[in-house]
Amino acid sequence: MKNHTHYFFALGLINLYGLIYVNEIVQTWFCFVFSFIFAGISLLPNLIDNYTGADFQFGGVQLLQHRFSRRYRHPLTHSIWTLGYFLPLDYLSGVFKDPFFNIIVLSLKISWMSHILLDSLNPEGIPLGRKPIFSNHLSKHYQWSSNRINNARSFKIARIPFDSLKANKNTSRLGLFLLARNFTDLILNHSHIISEVIK
Repeated sequence: MKNHTHYFFALGLINLYGLIYVNEIVQTWFCFVFSFIFAGISLLPNLIDNYTGADFQFGGVQLLQHRFSRRYRHPLTHSIWTLGYFLPLDYLSGVFKDPFFNIIVLSLKISWMSHILLDSLNPEGIPLGRKPIFSNHLSKHYQWSSNRINNARSFKIARIPFDSLKANKNTSRLGLFLLARNFTDLILNHSHIISEVIK
């Protein structure tokens, strides 16, 4: 999906999390306001690849060109195993047990996972690799391809083209709808508090 689609979809998912799981008033508003910043994490996988110049033999990793975006994707940014990057934050959230820190950690994870989820809707899917995950050279055993010839494995949910106008538009609209739904809920449920603050 395109970058703006990744951003709006992540924005919607973070607000859905705030709508369903965050109950305290201040924490709910915190989640809503800062979701605009946290959603930017969903752009990191593409930005890292673009600015590090991932190419066919980048870092010894055999990559194949994404057939729609014409760009290369590095497995250290575009595989399902990258969710392990957040394990240190999970540990710290268990140590500090601060609700605001927990909201930040979960929002960042949701934003990153939303990128992986949307990429799994493309025909190439998310690369899972050709060899066992626990190897001496982890990053060298991935390929951005679902071609059976090279025995690469990938996880994909659908075959939606990267540049599909309808898919990008509807996914962005879904994210904005969830944002508006959370904002409406905040206004309706906390209107008496807002009126007291205004007075």
